[in-house]
Amino acid sequence: ISEKGIGNVYMQEINEEVQQTGTFRRARQQLAKALELNPNDPEALAVTCSLQVVELSFEQRARPKNAAAEDFQKRITLVRGLAKRGQQISPTQPAFHDVLGILLDIEGRHDLARRTFLESGKIRPDPYWRLLLATSWHMSNEHGKALEEINRAIADGASGWVVEFYKGRALMAVGEYEEAELVLQDVITNRTWLHEVRGAIADATYYQGKLLRAIKHQLLDAIGTGIMI
Repeated sequence: ISEKGIGNVYMQEINEEVQQTGTFRRARQQLAKALELNPNDPEALAVTCSLQVVELSFEQRARPKNAAAEDFQKRITLVRGLAKRGQQISPTQPAFHDVLGILLDIEGRHDLARRTFLESGKIRPDPYWRLLLATSWHMSNEHGKALEEINRAIADGASGWVVEFYKGRALMAVGEYEEAELVLQDVITNRTWLHEVRGAIADATYYQGKLLRAIKHQLLDAIGTGIMI
């Protein structure tokens, strides 16, 4: 099917599921089939790499000791190989640059990661790559530079609750708790289910000495996640 120019049927199924439901719960199984049908499908490679690097990133944050484990390192090597293959097939696809940059950040090679994100920025029309730069600056505890990148992204047209969430966390990191609370409160209005926002607002209010308000957000976070505190 793919060779006849009709498209990869399994990638089409993923796209349809995302459009119809906003989720892609069957993505892992369908991606495996898509790559079996066409191992060089750039879209399937990009989505596969992106999903796997997000998993690695979250795992590193949740269990940092696991990052040194042999299995974790093997997974990094696997994802890097897929991203480099995708880069050769489709050099103008920024997702592969993004994945390689995130892998470098996971390994602690932040300077090289940022150079990789800058390369991604040269081949994409949107400013959202700056959020990756901001995360990289956060990872080396240079929070002021992270906030600068987020503000540049906003000045260049980046918008939405994710951008505001990034900004709220950056403001928290530089000690601007009152402004952070205002920004994050706006985020929670649009995404009430996002428990990380509740936790961030609780911290912002706590550091301002607003203890009762902090407790309120902690309780709402606990109720939303089913965790009792």
